[in-house]
Amino acid sequence: MSEVLLQSIVEKLEAIEISLLKDNNPVKGDAIQALLKEVKSFQSQLAKFPLQFEKSTEKTSELLKTITSINFRLDNPVAGQIKNSHHFHKVIWIAFGLFIFCVLLLYGWVSCHNEKKAFEANDIKYRYLKVNGNSNLLIATYSTDSLYKLGKAYFTKKVVEKEKDFANQNELYRIANEKKKETMLPKIPRRSKSKN
Repeated sequence: MSEVLLQSIVEKLEAIEISLLKDNNPVKGDAIQALLKEVKSFQSQLAKFPLQFEKSTEKTSELLKTITSINFRLDNPVAGQIKNSHHFHKVIWIAFGLFIFCVLLLYGWVSCHNEKKAFEANDIKYRYLKVNGNSNLLIATYSTDSLYKLGKAYFTKKVVEKEKDFANQNELYRIANEKKKETMLPKIPRRSKSKN
C-alpha cells in the first residue's frame, strides 16, 4: 500500500516538472531551475522510502514474532521441577562417627567387665575346691596346676579335645534317646479308604 502511495506521489511530481518545463518563461527560469532541483532531490528521497519501509516492516514483523512468542510463554508457563537435595553437615557426620565409636567402646567395656566377673567367679570356685576339698581333690588340683605350668599349649589342646569329645558324646546320647522314644511309641494303624 505504501508503494502505491509513493508511486502516485512520484508521478504527480513528474507531472508538475513537465508542466513547469512547458512554461519557458525567462523570469521564472531560475526559479524553475531551483524548483526542479528540489523536485529531483525530493524524488530521490522518495525513491529511498520503499527500502526504508521494507526495513521497517521487517523489523515490525520481527517485533510481532517476539511479542507472540512472549505471549505464548506467558500463556504456557514452564513447569519447573525443583529438586531438593539435603546434605548433612560435616559436624553431623563427625557426631555420628563418634556415636558409633562410643557404642563400640561401651560394648567392649561391658564385654571385658563380664569376662572379669566370670574370671573372678571361677577363681573363687577353684580356690574353694583347694581349701575345702578332700585329699584326693587337693591332689587333683595340684596336679592340674603343675600340668598347666609345664606346658600351657599342650594342656589347652588336651582340654579342648576333651570338651569336643564330651560334646560329641552328648549329641550321640541325645540321638539315642530320641530313637528310643520313637520305638517305645505304639504304632497306630492307618485306615484305608474303602470305595462305596
